[in-house]
Amino acid sequence: MKEQLKIIKLIDNISMQDGQPFFKIGGAELVKHGFNIGDFVSVSLSDNQIVISKNKKTSKLDQMEKVNPSIKLLIKKLGLSVEI
Repeated sequence: MKEQLKIIKLIDNISMQDGQPFFKIGGAELVKHGFNIGDFVSVSLSDNQIVISKNKKTSKLDQMEKVNPSIKLLIKKLGLSVEI
């Protein structure tokens, strides 16, 4: 279900000082809509629209994690992205 949570303003990422737009989203509303810590998401950008969707294709990765519990940590530490 599409639900407008709030309107947010894009800001400059002051720590990077690169003048690029930045925003952060988090909190209980993400959990309410099915997003949890450790989930992988897909982000799609088009003119005037950003869509963030839970990546349901990561179930294979979850199965691999049962065999090797450190697989997701390794992916993160190596700065890799997952395309399944």
